[in-house]
This record gives sequence, C-alpha cells and structure tokens, in this order.
Amino acid sequence: MKKIIWLFLAAVIMLCSCGGPSKADQYRQQKHEQDSISLAEQEKSLEYYNSQIEALMPTLDSLLALFQYDKQEKYQDKGYYGSRNQQSNRNTQRNYLQTLVRDDGRPEIRAYAYGERKSNWKTVTLSAEDIEVVFDGNVHSFEAEGWHQILTIEDGAMEALQFVDAHANDKIRVAYQHQKGNFAAYILPEQDKQIMLQAYQLSIVVSDIRELEKRIKKTSLEVEKYQKRLQKY
Repeated sequence: MKKIIWLFLAAVIMLCSCGGPSKADQYRQQKHEQDSISLAEQEKSLEYYNSQIEALMPTLDSLLALFQYDKQEKYQDKGYYGSRNQQSNRNTQRNYLQTLVRDDGRPEIRAYAYGERKSNWKTVTLSAEDIEVVFDGNVHSFEAEGWHQILTIEDGAMEALQFVDAHANDKIRVAYQHQKGNFAAYILPEQDKQIMLQAYQLSIVVSDIRELEKRIKKTSLEVEKYQKRLQKY
C-alpha cells in the first residue's frame, strides 16, 4: 500500500512539474517583457529627439542665411560662423567686436584694436546704465603699419552675449583696458548689437541641436541593444 501511495505522489509531482513553466522560462519571459517595455521607451525618446531637431531646423536655416562658415582644415579643429554684415571694422578708430559661433555652438568674441603703439591690454568692459561686466581674454598682436591687437574672449563669450541681449534697448559702451586705465572706448554700433543678438540665437540653436544629436546617438545604441536582446528570447 505504501508503495502505491509513493508511486501516486511521484506521478502527481511529475505532472505538476510538466504542467507549468520552469523558473528559467518564467525568468526569460519576465526579462522579455522588461526589455520590450524598455525598447518602447527608447524608441519613443528617439522619436521625440528627432521631432525636436526637425522643429529647430527652420530657425537654424533662417539664422545661417545671415552667417558664413569658415574653417581652415590645416589649422582648425572647429569651424566658425561669422556674420555676413559685420560693419564695425569701418569705424574711425578701427576698434570693434566680432562675434563668431563655433560649429559646436560655443560663441567666441574677438575684440579688435588698432593703434600706433602696442597697448598690452587685457580686458574688455561692457556697460549699460549703471551695470557693467568685465571680460579677460588672450591677446594676439602683430605690427603692420601700426599695431593690430586681438583679444579673444572664449569662456565669458556667452555671458557677454546675454548682457547684450538683456540691454538690447540700451546704449552699450565698450571699453578696452590695460593697467593704466582705458585706452579705447566707444558705443557699440546698433548693427553690431543686432549681429551679436543673432549670434546669441544661433549659438543656442546650434548647441541645442548638437545636444539632441548626442542623445539620438546614445538612444539609437540603446534601441539596437534591446532589439538584439529580444531576438535571442
């Protein structure tokens, strides 16, 4: 009798084990569902990023029509967008600001100065009403019928453009300074102010697009990863 009972129990256990999925199968099914959800989320993010770039393209195209692109392949890793309408180099003192936007979206401001003697200047100050901001930069000088000096502002360029944007309706004074004080000062021409505002917009749009492109690249790799995983189940 005991033998019959043991045989019955063994048969029941065998039927139970054969009648449902194993733990391994249950785990694979669970991972399949999780990866399917993750794939759907990544594909949704990818669609969103692409739609954002598509929405920015008309603005980018309208801004790029105002700029021209330049890159010296032998000497530069990055190219620059410069305004087609830069006019301030015509002023009588030959002192002016030029705003450039790198192809990664970072702005750069170059302050040009010309004089009979080398000034060894180090800073540029922008002021409007009672507010001023001061920027340091690297100076490059060369002599050609007088001294041509260029102070390049990189780290503070975005702050300078934000200042111009905040004071777009005010007169903005530009001052070049060395240890003994100002050696050149002028009011930023209205046309150059508008160029700086356009460069500010271009910088933001290009930066946003470059960031979206990075996210698209990363998300595309995630999509590919989950697609490969799901093919193995």
